[in-house]
Amino acid sequence: MNMDSNQKLFNKNFIIIGFASFLMFLSFYLLMPVIAMYVIDEFGASASVAGIVASAYIITSLLARPLSGYLVDRYDRKKFYLLTFTIFTLLFLGYILATSILMIFLTRVLLGAMFSMVTTSSSTLAIDVIPSKRRAEGIGYFGASTVLAMAIGPMAGLYLMDIFSYNVLFTIAMSSCVLGVFIAMFIKTKPRAKAPHEPFSLDRFYLKSGTSIALIVALIYFMYGALMVYVSLYVKESGLDINAGNFFLFLALGIIISRIFSGKFLNRGLHSTILQIGIITLIIASIIFVFFLNPITFPISSLLIGIGFGCSTPSIQSMIIELAPASKRGTANSTYFIALDLGSGIGMLLGGVIAESLSYKAIYVIGLVLSIIAFSVYKLYSQKDYKKRYLIAHQDKN
Repeated sequence: MNMDSNQKLFNKNFIIIGFASFLMFLSFYLLMPVIAMYVIDEFGASASVAGIVASAYIITSLLARPLSGYLVDRYDRKKFYLLTFTIFTLLFLGYILATSILMIFLTRVLLGAMFSMVTTSSSTLAIDVIPSKRRAEGIGYFGASTVLAMAIGPMAGLYLMDIFSYNVLFTIAMSSCVLGVFIAMFIKTKPRAKAPHEPFSLDRFYLKSGTSIALIVALIYFMYGALMVYVSLYVKESGLDINAGNFFLFLALGIIISRIFSGKFLNRGLHSTILQIGIITLIIASIIFVFFLNPITFPISSLLIGIGFGCSTPSIQSMIIELAPASKRGTANSTYFIALDLGSGIGMLLGGVIAESLSYKAIYVIGLVLSIIAFSVYKLYSQKDYKKRYLIAHQDKN
């Protein structure tokens, strides 16, 4: 399916899948800061119950990842993508028709599973239409669609909530998905050979050879998950007169800047170098964010955190994909997202417990320590393990 004869990165299919992905993520992030408030305002839920409902999608997303990778590899990727995207869209009716907290909770649970399916299939489909020689660069640019949605969605959701009712906001989010499904229908793909039936094994659902690299993204994404949920509370705890919402703007800007400048180096095979630069930048930014936060360092550290994640995550995703044959790209992508979901999910779920026992600052101190551990694990083990497994994988391909 790769268009190696045409090395143009921004081909029609790549643009379509990127825009459709943006619309899907936009609908998701529009509601990210709203659900907890909705459950409290409309159903009188406590803050703890609201937090459980808002984060319910994480567990099912994580549980569905291995299966989603297998299904993406097993069946026609475009059809699977359109099917799961359509179901994901229809589930927004659960918000509009909800009459109880239980209905909202079940909607979040089902959306988590479908979110896993849609994101795994869309990213795998994107990799299929990226010229192989520009794959790492393309993965970085494709990820920018998520970043833009993450930057625009939460602020737009809060703004629209002040103007319209919750149901209108849910309808707007659903409409974004409807448009995304319509656009995705115009993706053109070449038929793939039917995947051979393989005996049952863990590798059908999870790429075992990518474990040591996936561990790195799980460790650094604890910080990411904590930032998504608790950054405004951390700023408030610090007593600073700062608009915490600007964090997401600078984070997104940092990620986009990193994708522009790192893409060419990733194409040259410098994944390890860019990954290490990314983690080191993340560590430095976290030190500033945790110990030297003030109105001047806030945007600087936010930007550097974005650059750190923007360099490290596409490097890791590309490295994992390089360990898998084309027939297991979905499984490789699923492995990457399992690690990402696990790290960010733990950051979201345990962050509240840590803050309640210690402080919000303590959450990010732990995130900083985990980033340092990630760099150490990579230098002492994962780097060598990856080189060995990469040679084995490419000998098998040859």
